[in-house]
Amino acid sequence: MKNEQHNAKVFAFMLRAMMEKLERDIRESKFAELMNKHSAASAIPKDSFAFSEITSSTL
Repeated sequence: MKNEQHNAKVFAFMLRAMMEKLERDIRESKFAELMNKHSAASAIPKDSFAFSEITSSTL
């Protein structure tokens, strides 16, 4: 941290801003994870998935 002296009000403001940024980053990463799962699930054609289930159960 810098060698500046801050009062409690400035410190609280900075802490709140950091927490809001971290919460926003978490929300964005959760949304990105959800979108990645969705695109991965929709990348597999349903016919191919059903065919693989049938062939794996008969082995």
